[in-house]
Amino acid sequence: MKKKELMKIDPPEFTPYLKRIAKKDGPVKSQYWGADKNYKYGKYLRVKEEKGYLVVSVFLAQFVRAGAKHPVYVLYIDKRTNDFITFETDTGKWRKSMLYNLDWPRYMYGSGTYISRRDKKLVCRYLETETGEYKELERYQLRVREQQLTARHKKKTDVWDEVMKQVPGIPKDWERWILKNVISKHYIFYKYKRGGATEGYCTHCGRIVPIKEPKYNGSGICSRCGQEINFKSVDKSKSIWTETEAAYLIQRCRKGIILRLFEVRMVLGKGDFYNPEIWYSEVKRIFYDDQFREDPYYYGDFKNKGTRWIAGESDSRRVGFYYYYSCSPIYGKVYPRTLPDLEKKELMRTGLRQWIQGNTILNPRKYLGAWRKIPVLEQIIKAGLTRLAGELVENPEKLVWKDSTGELAKRLRIDKAKLKRLRKMDGGFHVLCWLQQEKKEDICLPDELIVWFIGNDILPKDLAFIHDRMSYVQIKNYLVRQNNNFSESQ
Repeated sequence: MKKKELMKIDPPEFTPYLKRIAKKDGPVKSQYWGADKNYKYGKYLRVKEEKGYLVVSVFLAQFVRAGAKHPVYVLYIDKRTNDFITFETDTGKWRKSMLYNLDWPRYMYGSGTYISRRDKKLVCRYLETETGEYKELERYQLRVREQQLTARHKKKTDVWDEVMKQVPGIPKDWERWILKNVISKHYIFYKYKRGGATEGYCTHCGRIVPIKEPKYNGSGICSRCGQEINFKSVDKSKSIWTETEAAYLIQRCRKGIILRLFEVRMVLGKGDFYNPEIWYSEVKRIFYDDQFREDPYYYGDFKNKGTRWIAGESDSRRVGFYYYYSCSPIYGKVYPRTLPDLEKKELMRTGLRQWIQGNTILNPRKYLGAWRKIPVLEQIIKAGLTRLAGELVENPEKLVWKDSTGELAKRLRIDKAKLKRLRKMDGGFHVLCWLQQEKKEDICLPDELIVWFIGNDILPKDLAFIHDRMSYVQIKNYLVRQNNNFSESQ
């Protein structure tokens, strides 16, 4: 709204008739506010239409009774643009607040509003309402603000919805894969009979299998598929929901790849144990571009307008009117059948597929985050350095240098012989530190000595203050003697 144009409009004035009403309306003690006093009419409205605007002057009882002629607020409404603004006369400031949120004296909350029948008709005609009462002005403003808020939200949600259009469908064997590979809790259901049940239904392999002397809630192994199970009597057991577990799905999309996190459970209805139902809910989507920059989304309640995909990170979930912090497991199994094709292009130099093959439960997002910081992680995994890779995935900051090219031994600041030794020892980062120290000093320490130092949480940097005067063997022997002397003194 153009404020200069609005200032050229003279607001409706307070009339002698309204002044007479205000003079007769003496304050009375409030029923709700203790010593405060109320009026029959706490505020008086005058309304006019000019230049396409509805102009509403708002006068307060305490001021007009004292002889004031000017309104406290002037409200301008433009139905053409579906907008409004209020001018505060005593400060000369413009306010975007709704009438309900303006500054009012306390007596206003127990007092009524006066507006003439003529002005009510004008409000009805302009706003297309029924009564023209003050409340309809408030409702109009609320409706405008909701529409404006929805429009602002839509600018965001339209972008998000466009991103979501590139999400591929779920694989056809998705539920079967979850049942066979993700759900860790399985059961064999048997029907009790005299002499003991001899067969039961395994929820993992989906077959009738032979059993021997089952005990209700007892553990066992399925003789057909080898799955660990619990025995359940068909007659005793109620409906079962297994604990929530995590499943990951990696797919190609227009932007690059998408990593999708699902909460999964198995549901067994009472009396229908032969038909296990897989319940799954997608809770996170991480989009990666060709530089593996993340664009995360989560599924949750947006501005109390319903659940949808929302850009950003969140651990809160909404159920009804209540929020709770999601305990979704972030370590889970990864659907394997999309990986071979992705490895030909998008995942070619990441080592992610090899990491997934070597780990039953993992967090692919954490791996990719670590690989972005230390690309050498791919070579470490492919070299079979499992322990070192695991430590670096959890804490990539351990490798602070930025050697980005060359052979693995060079990038790890050791030589090929020490790399072979690191693999043979299945060494982690601390073993690597000792081998780097060997390379730096051009020495060779026994494996047992390195293992002893690591077992006692000692790294080369911890011995720098004394190593110029003692060898590492001498340091170990000294520490052992000191420890023995201390033990004997106890």
